[in-house]
Amino acid sequence: MLFQYLIVAFLVAKGFATKSRITNGVTALPHKYPYQVSVQWGFPPLIRYRHMCGGSIIDPSWILTAGHCITEIPKIGSLQVVAGKHDLTNIEPGQQERLVDRRVVYESYPGGASQHDIGLLKLKSPFNYTDHIQPIGLPKSGKQHTGDVIISGWGSISTNMTPEYPSKLQAVEVSVLDLDTCLATFQLVFPETQIFDTQICTGPVGGDRSPCSGDSGGALMQFDVDGKAEQVGIVSWGAAPCGNGAPSVFTRVSSYVDWIAATLDGSR
Repeated sequence: MLFQYLIVAFLVAKGFATKSRITNGVTALPHKYPYQVSVQWGFPPLIRYRHMCGGSIIDPSWILTAGHCITEIPKIGSLQVVAGKHDLTNIEPGQQERLVDRRVVYESYPGGASQHDIGLLKLKSPFNYTDHIQPIGLPKSGKQHTGDVIISGWGSISTNMTPEYPSKLQAVEVSVLDLDTCLATFQLVFPETQIFDTQICTGPVGGDRSPCSGDSGGALMQFDVDGKAEQVGIVSWGAAPCGNGAPSVFTRVSSYVDWIAATLDGSR
């Protein structure tokens, strides 16, 4: 799986929590997050499709995900996106599958755990919106989010270095962490760490809730003043083992809404 790791076992010695487990989240109510999709890779008929990353529906034909979910997935084989899912092990009524026609990575993304970790997937045919399949709203350019936010995904729920993947969608509420605190926390162990204003961190420091391997590309979400889901970030990278008290780092979507709009408009 593709969640980017900085191995910071030393953080435990710095006093970070280690006891708990979408790590320490809960099983989501089925279809509560109808924008959530599973990005899957396969090489039919030799290798069947399997979950690799999360993503979010922003248009019937477009999926927003992490750049590394594109660059680190093999170019051979094919990608499909599955929407309307709750349990990955079952074929569920109303689910829809679409093959990916085009992969777009932000041009300045250097790869790995770095800024500009954002990408778009163009589908060969659009999703049909239903009660279980809906787009997520995007923020205004430059918007700064604070407060509580929600992560969802099918990533590992393990708190050690051995992944443990759930079949059902997990979700957890975390809080936005200021970038100065986020940077200072990582630099306790890795002084060369950089955090940019195109990224957003969640905490709190010492907490035990975080995305994990397999959650990459999924949405960091907050309900707006009208109660509608708005995408704050994209799961990018964090510390291993998951839930160890270190912050998690996301791509800040409000820094890229103009690029997203230009990419979609250029394909019409």
